[in-house]
Amino acid sequence: MSQININGLCFCYDGSSDNIFENVSFSIDTNWKVGLIGRNGKGKTTFLKLLMGKYSFRGSITASTLFEYFPYTLSDEQISKTASEFIDEIKPGCEEWRVICELQLLDEEADILYRPFNLLSHGQRTKVLLAVLFSGENEFLLIDEPTNHLDSGAREKIREYLSSKSGFILVSHDRDFLDACVDHVLVFNRESIDVQNGNFSSWWENKQRADSFSVSENEKHQKEIKKLKQTAKRTSEWADKNESTKIGYDPIKEHDRCISTRAYIGGKTGTYLLYTITRINSIIRKTNTENADMKVNSLHTDAERELILAILLTGDVFRRAIEEKAPNYICDNAYKLAVSFSKFYHDNHILGETDEAKKNDWLALISFTRKLILRHLDILAIEPVENM
Repeated sequence: MSQININGLCFCYDGSSDNIFENVSFSIDTNWKVGLIGRNGKGKTTFLKLLMGKYSFRGSITASTLFEYFPYTLSDEQISKTASEFIDEIKPGCEEWRVICELQLLDEEADILYRPFNLLSHGQRTKVLLAVLFSGENEFLLIDEPTNHLDSGAREKIREYLSSKSGFILVSHDRDFLDACVDHVLVFNRESIDVQNGNFSSWWENKQRADSFSVSENEKHQKEIKKLKQTAKRTSEWADKNESTKIGYDPIKEHDRCISTRAYIGGKTGTYLLYTITRINSIIRKTNTENADMKVNSLHTDAERELILAILLTGDVFRRAIEEKAPNYICDNAYKLAVSFSKFYHDNHILGETDEAKKNDWLALISFTRKLILRHLDILAIEPVENM
């Protein structure tokens, strides 16, 4: 047993700006029976041809075995001959007795090797070529849609045959056929490639479970976002209420209040400002640490929920710093905080979001925060940061 190692594989067709594969890395064992899964156009056949060395690429593909591709390409001249006459042309060094042994496993007699190939049925032709394919040694086989144009009887026999073999990659749109023939799957996702133990059905079950969990988590986080918005709103209303009581008082209606109350309320609001700035800076530092290896399009950590609260508070802090006519260092800190947070969040979340509805929600939230910041920049006489 040996391994096939793919490291940093990058490939696109000439004239195209879109990569079929971009920095892909994984390994598979040469004794596995691998089913290749992916939507049409995701590069399944392209990948097989890259293994065969048909295209140039960046990165590396290393293996101690040879690769052999099915179906073989036959010329018109070869099709008019008997299989016995051309098998050495499509597979140099192929020994006929080995082919005959493989044909017996496929319930075919040796005489079909000596009949004109173009007179054989589609099922017989496929069986002959599969027998040639599996007659070699120290090869890892790349089998692309072996059941095309076959009747149910031939499909069943080839399924039985392949289920008894190992050391191949199989591409097929027949899910039952894949289930019977493979013990691992190579999954071509939208932006990655995964290797999993099991067959098509086990992969599909895991995918359905993961998708269901993702939907459930998204609904939960939407509820949390709503709660955080409400919390930010209550905080803002509390500060506004306290600020409004700071502007003078009526000694007749408020005879129990003295002028020293004004300083107390002003100090209380200033404390809120400094506390909030400190807290958000702490959140950003914490999230930078915790999110180092996290996928940017995930919202499943406490740190990210803290980020949501931070962006809601950022604009409020800056606005209050201006309205309070706070000392310059507080205004400057609030401005720098708002800018650094917006850039941090944009770089680490929005750019990796794939759900368009969710992406638009976050973009609207950031846009609102930035508008609050830009509205007061002229008061601070500070030039906006580039891309702000």
